[in-house]
Formats: sequence, structure tokens, C-alpha cells
Amino acid sequence: MNKTFYTFFVLATAMLMNSPSVLANAETTNDASFSVNDTVYNGNSSSDDQINEYLGIPFAAPPIGELRWQPTQPYTPSESVIEVKQFAPACMQADRIVKWYKGVIEDFGGDPETFASPEFSEDCLYLNVWAPKTSNKDAEKLPVYIYMHGGSNKAGWSYEPNYIGRKMAERDMVVVSIPYRVGVFGFFPHADSEYVNFALLDQIAALQWVQDNIAAVGGDPARVTLAGESAGADNIAVLLGSPMAKGLFHRAVVQSGGWSIVSMPERKEVEHQIKALSIEVLGDENASLEQLRKIDAQELALAADIAFAELGFGPSVGDPVVPVSLREVAKARKLHNVDVILGSNTNEYLVYLSPDQTVQQWIDENPSDKETVAAIKAVLNDGSTELEQVDRLITAVQFGCPTLKLAEQINSNGSRAWVYDFNKVRTGELASKMGAYHGAEIPYIFNTHDDWLPTDAEDLQLTNEIAQYWSAFVAQGTPQTEELAQWPEFSEDQRLAISLGKNVQAVSHPSIELCRLLAIIE
Repeated sequence: MNKTFYTFFVLATAMLMNSPSVLANAETTNDASFSVNDTVYNGNSSSDDQINEYLGIPFAAPPIGELRWQPTQPYTPSESVIEVKQFAPACMQADRIVKWYKGVIEDFGGDPETFASPEFSEDCLYLNVWAPKTSNKDAEKLPVYIYMHGGSNKAGWSYEPNYIGRKMAERDMVVVSIPYRVGVFGFFPHADSEYVNFALLDQIAALQWVQDNIAAVGGDPARVTLAGESAGADNIAVLLGSPMAKGLFHRAVVQSGGWSIVSMPERKEVEHQIKALSIEVLGDENASLEQLRKIDAQELALAADIAFAELGFGPSVGDPVVPVSLREVAKARKLHNVDVILGSNTNEYLVYLSPDQTVQQWIDENPSDKETVAAIKAVLNDGSTELEQVDRLITAVQFGCPTLKLAEQINSNGSRAWVYDFNKVRTGELASKMGAYHGAEIPYIFNTHDDWLPTDAEDLQLTNEIAQYWSAFVAQGTPQTEELAQWPEFSEDQRLAISLGKNVQAVSHPSIELCRLLAIIE
């Protein structure tokens, strides 16, 4: 992943953050608890919204010391009572993303110091649960919604303000947010290790925890929806083909991800990371895994931030988690039997483009035959500005087309897919320049709208409509409701999507013509 894309992600994620510090709950009592085997977990219970929250639940052994760059190990409680009333540290990473958060808040006229940076630590494998209160232990178990954060697989954490699951839980579901090792701690192809995709192993361990324990808080382990955005979404797509994730989730929501269906690196292609990091911290490109495990975690995170400033991290092919590429799994029709909602936003790139970028520059960097070039320009020549055309083109290549390709593969593997195009633009001059940006859909799904972004009646109406679609999917496996517009199931014949914006209706996906010309969905 190049520098431009990383910058784009950071800015987009930053724009989703609330300016106030994140608090577990403003008013809580201490009467929420659940038991697993002989261990009691004490959480918070709000007196007004009827939601219990359990924050910082350990689901795996701390991946520190000799467990750095090891497969995720089970957690064994050493106490009979564990307090789970506050968020645990975020997984170790450089603070670049926090600086961006503060900068964006300041740009909007807010006080950057109101943003509270989380503590970072290697000891970070703790998940969070929001669950409706139930007085009847025999009540029907509720469906489960698990959210996996984005962050280019090098940053982010499970309790960023727009990932707080309290309001979603009010819609009769149990909501779980999960962390995973990021950056060099989560993806590292050292020759001394059989494994590369440690972050995916963390995600699998969290999913297994849900299977084993979610019934204790009223959740149904047979109705688990795994959702995520950006890097989190792409990780989910990879898990759809991983033999180690089979049976651990039954539905999925893939938001602005899925590019691994188009391109996925082999282990050998990312081995340069080992040499680059080894040189940065030890001055020796042949440093052993044992030597690197002795380096302080913060020092390692900062060194990785320097060594890989223009590179991203992510799943690669070549270990037991990902033995073959997602595309090969899909071609062999061996994707897991999981129904999926997936989609992207109309303006994923708009606000991150340089003012002087042109369509011709992109074409020069991605040469094609004259007929195809002429056809691409004809599709883009719709009266929009040059920058809007560049955004449309790159959005299609990076997000729209991979989404359609993944939907096509899910469909051919015998599962169902429903595709969306999120195109809601908030009111105001600044918001109009942002368009429907990368991550813009998240506060609508979670109903966690930021105080510093304009939110009007249209936004709240769309929030309610999205909540109904998502709730129906999580509960019954299809996003259809009697009250809202019919969301057509994806088929290769029509490739229809639901437009999530000012007008919620079925449409032809806006990227489809470009995808055909670029041969991404054929």
C-alpha cells in the first residue's frame, strides 16, 4: 500500500472521531456480571438504556516476550473475579494516527486536547461487549454482531468513538468489538516462524471466544455476524477463505474492503519487511526472531513506522491461516457458506487528492490500449470536474470493483450477497468538499454521529433506515424489511445495489462500467 493510500486512510479515520474523550458510560451501576466456568466477570450496567457493557475482557494470553510473533495462545484466568469495567490498552502502534486526530479536530475549530489518546501496549488482546439486559434467563438468545476496526492494518483500536456498540445493542443484538495485533506485530514474515498472519490468528481467537462464551451474556453463537471497515473488511474477506475460520461466523458485512479478491501478496513478496526492520533497529538485515523479540515494543513500533512509512501491512499467502490466495479459494468454490452485505462509498478518495491531479496522469501510470482509454474517458466525461473524475476512477479501482468482484465470487460459491453504494453527503461547505468519504457510513451504522459534523433530519432518517436493514440481516440473514425499499439480492446478470443516501433505492452500481472496461469483474 502506497503512501498516498495510507495518508488517505488516516485522514478518513480521523474525520470519524468524536472530539470528546471516550467514556464507557456516563451513568452506571455495578450490577452487571456474567460467569464462564468458575470465573465471574463484573461489568457496568446503565440505569437508563438497559444495556450491560463489559469492557476489556481478556480473550487470549498477552502476546509479549516469547509470545511476540507466535500464534495466539489461550487465556487462563488466575482469579475467580475479573473486573471488566474499562477499556484495555490499544495494540502497540506509533502515535501518528493520534496526531492526525488532533489535527483534524483543530481544523474543525475544536480543541485537539479534548481527544484522549489511548494507552498503547503489546498486552492488548481484550474485547468489549454490549448486551441488552434480560431478566429471564430462559429468554431467546440474541443475534451477535462483531465489529473489527480498520486502520491499514497498522493502526486503530476496538473502541474508537464511532465503534461504541451501545445504540446498536438497543436494537436487540449483542455487540462485540475486537482488537488484533497491528503493523509489524500483526504481520511479519520472518523465516524463523511458520506463521505470518498473526493479526488474523488474533481475530480467529476472538471469534472462538464468542462461540464459547457469548451465550453467557444472552448471545446466540449460531447467529454471528462479523463486520468491519477498510482493513478490517479486507481481513474479513480473507477469513471467508481461511480454513481456520470455518464455522466461526455465519454472516458478514464488508465495508470498503475486499481488495484481496483482486490482489494478494505472497509471503516472499513481503519478506523485505524483515530486512528493513532489522536494519532500522539492529543495523543487521539478518537479525534473528529471538533478537527482535528482545527489542522494546515501543522502540519496535517507532522503527517500523519509519521503515514502512510508505508501506502498508496486511494478509499474505503462505502460512496455515492463508495457505492459498482468496482468489484461488473463490475460483475453487471453497469460500465458507456465509451470506454477506458488502459495499463502498461514492467518494472514497475525493478529499485526499491533490488539486492538480488529472485522469490522464492516472492513465499514464496505468497504460492500456487506445480503445479502452477512450472508453474510460467517455464514461468519466459526465460534466463533473477533473478532480471528481479522478476520484470516481480511483474509487472504482480500489473499492467499487473489488466489492463487485467479491460479490460475484460469493454468488458463484453458492452464498448470497447484497451490495450497497453509500452516497450521503452531509450539509455545509466543508462537508460537500468531503463527499461520501472513506468511512462516512460508520456513524450511520452505529448511530454515533460526531458533534462537530453537521447532522440534520436527513442524516437521522438514513441512520434509522440503515439500522433497520442491518438489524434484519443480523437477526434473520437477509436485509429485507416491509417498511423500506426492497434491497435486491446481487446477481451477475444485473449487479444491482441499494443506494444509501438521500434516496434509498435499488440502482445499478456506479462503478460497474469502469470495472468492465478495466476487466476487474470479468
